[in-house]
Amino acid sequence: MIGEPFVDLEAASAFLGVKPSWTYEQVRLGRLPSYKVGKFRRFRLSELEAWMQGHHEGDGHGEALRASQQADGK
Repeated sequence: MIGEPFVDLEAASAFLGVKPSWTYEQVRLGRLPSYKVGKFRRFRLSELEAWMQGHHEGDGHGEALRASQQADGK
């Protein structure tokens, strides 16, 4: 999004619900979208949200199926 403000590492970590050390490690490994501004890292929340959507796992039905199978003795 054009004109969207950048946020710092702490704000990005809070948005993701993780520790700043985890966020920094993911950036260092090239797994999380970020921008380097001088010696600082900056993030766009819309890019972090898109990254999260790309890491969605499951639909919740797997847990119910496993519980049903255990109840049936399978």
